[in-house]
Amino acid sequence: MPQAAERHKGDASGIASVDELDQYIRLIGKIDLGIEANETDMNVQLTEIKRSHQAQHAELAAQRSILLAQVQAYVTMHREEVLGAKAKTRKLNFGQVGWRKLPDRIEGLPGKGSDEMERLCAAVDRLKETRPEPFGEITIHTDRYLMRSDVKKLGDGDLSQIGLNRQAGADEFFVQADKEKLREVENVG
Repeated sequence: MPQAAERHKGDASGIASVDELDQYIRLIGKIDLGIEANETDMNVQLTEIKRSHQAQHAELAAQRSILLAQVQAYVTMHREEVLGAKAKTRKLNFGQVGWRKLPDRIEGLPGKGSDEMERLCAAVDRLKETRPEPFGEITIHTDRYLMRSDVKKLGDGDLSQIGLNRQAGADEFFVQADKEKLREVENVG
């Protein structure tokens, strides 16, 4: 014999019975299916848009690379004329060009959670006991990793004791177009 629907009077939900509750859940499921279908449709459309613009994007990127190489060759050959005797950068009408100093890098710092990071943490733990200065400054987190910013504070000799070394930052060539000015002058969006 079918069970009679349970009624819950005075419930603020607006649902009067278990059967109604089941219908609400059915509607939620239908909406979820609609959302999933919509997301799938959007992803398909986005993929098509990306695919249709890839060739144009690749062509623009290739043109940019060629122009960048030509600009770098010119600035390198005429560095004093373009930048002056001591300057590293020059602002021109449509942007700036020059070299910027990259920060020093710590080589050999393993990834979080790796066996190498665990060995590095163990080495720092041992050194903290014998040389609290500067190794006491390095925080070893509970999930066993070191903060890159803490390690950067160590001197070159201290880094070599734990199997790491510092690579001095090099000068990197850059070109930075003034896009706002280009938009004004060229009326490009």
